[in-house]
Amino acid sequence: MAKTTGYDTPIMLTKRQKQLLAKFGLSTDFEHLTDEQYFAIDERMSNEMMTKGINDSGDGLNDYGELCESVIIALPDDPVKQRT
Repeated sequence: MAKTTGYDTPIMLTKRQKQLLAKFGLSTDFEHLTDEQYFAIDERMSNEMMTKGINDSGDGLNDYGELCESVIIALPDDPVKQRT
């Protein structure tokens, strides 16, 4: 579980989100991310979304892109705050 909003609302990752992160060897423990882990997840999901996540008409996201975006949205607002 990770505190991902300014209101400290815990958000659980879905099975699909965890599988996607595991596929790339990225952490699924959003509650205890290091800065390196945080930025690695953000960078990888952003790249995946831009390269494989655009729909055929080019005006939005396909299912894979939406999954990548959901992982980015689930990232904590302030990873440093979580370690205090």
